[in-house]
Amino acid sequence: IHPTDVLGIDILPAGRIDKAYSDKLDQINWRRVYEEERGYDFISSIRDQILSLTTPEGQPRYDYVLIDSRTGYSDVGGICTQQLPDAVVLLFRLNDQNITGIEQVYKTIQASAHQPEHREMEVVPVISPVWPFATVEAKGPVEKARAVFEGREVLMITFEAALTFAERIITREQDEFPTSLHICQDYERLTDRLRDINKDDERTQRKQADRFRRRDPARAFEFYKRLVRRRPDQESYWERILDLHRDWSPNRPYRSLAPGERSSERAKLSKSILVFLNEWVESNPDHTYGLLTRALLFLDEDRLSEAQTDLEEVLQNDPNNAKALAIRARMHEQEGNAEAAVQDYDRAFDAGLDDATGISNALDLAFARGRFDRFISWLNAICPEIPLRGSVPLKRVHALAALGHTEEARGELASVDEGASQAPENILEALIVVGDLEEASRRLSSAPGPAAADPNLRMLGTMLDALRGSVEMANSAIDDMVGTGRVPPTWDYTEFRIFVDTASARGDIASALADKMHSWFDRLEEAQEKHAGR
Repeated sequence: IHPTDVLGIDILPAGRIDKAYSDKLDQINWRRVYEEERGYDFISSIRDQILSLTTPEGQPRYDYVLIDSRTGYSDVGGICTQQLPDAVVLLFRLNDQNITGIEQVYKTIQASAHQPEHREMEVVPVISPVWPFATVEAKGPVEKARAVFEGREVLMITFEAALTFAERIITREQDEFPTSLHICQDYERLTDRLRDINKDDERTQRKQADRFRRRDPARAFEFYKRLVRRRPDQESYWERILDLHRDWSPNRPYRSLAPGERSSERAKLSKSILVFLNEWVESNPDHTYGLLTRALLFLDEDRLSEAQTDLEEVLQNDPNNAKALAIRARMHEQEGNAEAAVQDYDRAFDAGLDDATGISNALDLAFARGRFDRFISWLNAICPEIPLRGSVPLKRVHALAALGHTEEARGELASVDEGASQAPENILEALIVVGDLEEASRRLSSAPGPAAADPNLRMLGTMLDALRGSVEMANSAIDDMVGTGRVPPTWDYTEFRIFVDTASARGDIASALADKMHSWFDRLEEAQEKHAGR
């Protein structure tokens, strides 16, 4: 194997070319080599040796091995088109002799693929060259060629006059050839096709899978299957398969299809994913990621007993598997058993839960159920290793306030406010929750533009009025907001409801006012839903 002047490309010549080369080649009796001298094993060992070559870092030395061989009926042609490759590019011209000959080669390849010792073979037919302007003349022969390959995509390489005078790497020199755009695009299509079917090029497979994830999930799934089979312990590949099942916006994939057809395509994809997972688990019954992925898919489809079976299988082998415990906690949530879910989340955090989805689900459960002690302890378990993002820092403020740690909550809020990462209205709500009504009022009055023009700010001002004793004024404002439909369009009243309940329990606000505020929240949410449904 000889290096070339192009980085990363090596060449293995056909042999030592001298006067005796042709005679020596003709003297090889390939039938005897294969039938009496284990020729098949010898050629296979050459393939295995090339594939086993690695870089100093331990990575495969070659992503692609390209074998140049004449087509037609020859022993060497059979080796190069049937035994050695994973894919065969069949180049031919648009004339009857070429089409008939390439059809026989194609049929031979297809027949050999059914033999037990042969691999599944990809065939890429390529017509080359094709005169760029001979569309009418080429139509009949092109259709004849397509019929030969039974519906497979047939690529074409456009004729380039410059290549009739010298051998040039035209994709590197296209600036010198103004007419070379078509042929360069043709080569790019051929290259993309080979990348699509190269199961051993993990980087390209991952790139292609991510490329098709939005516009053609079914095709992306084929790439992710290959990646999983190559690296079954790479958790992210399993997660991406599950995302294909979940992340389905009808406005993205298959945009040209009618809504009913899109639903049908989604159902087919989900079925394909489940079939793959079933086959995988059947062949690998103790494989953790396969079992967990299938369990999550079952949970998405509300098939709780089947999800539990897979989770128990994982936990039987590894009782402290944090992700399995977190998924089982989610299962208990779906069952309506919040206490069992909290217990499993406790065990998951003790086992070092670092799964972002599991952590988010746990915190959401604790906050929504008013388990603020758990919310804080679980946050402490992951900090500072995992930074707090999104709404979590303010929820921590709310939780501390609900637990009666007002000064600590104010200190946390000051830090969050200093970071300027939260929306001003969310900071205002937190100021109300921690009891700093004067600062909340000051900021409300200094907000740009009239507060009445912003539904969020007007609602916050109304809550301030109520807490300061102007209940009738606040009630009139709620009536006006609901009557005119000018309510906060997306506001989540969970934090306010928790604040009202905990403040009422501590005696900070009267129970009658707490009931009144809950009725306001109900009315605002109803108006919000009504407005969203228009």
